[in-house]
Amino acid sequence: MGEILQESEKYIIQWWDLDDNKRGFQTCMDYEDAVQRIKQYKQNDKLWGDHFKYRIVKEITRQEVVYDEYENQD
Repeated sequence: MGEILQESEKYIIQWWDLDDNKRGFQTCMDYEDAVQRIKQYKQNDKLWGDHFKYRIVKEITRQEVVYDEYENQD
């Protein structure tokens, strides 16, 4: 028991518009991509006069065997 079948991680960019209280998110597969996207978003914010706040959230998913009749056969 306890066999790990699969582990995966992804990064989620979350943002808030301080003027309109709007929120949004976008999923990225790796941290470096998320950081680059935020840099681009901040450049666009300056250009367009927007006021967003950002954060990156790491999401980890793990599939683990907790019961297996195949292993318990006698």
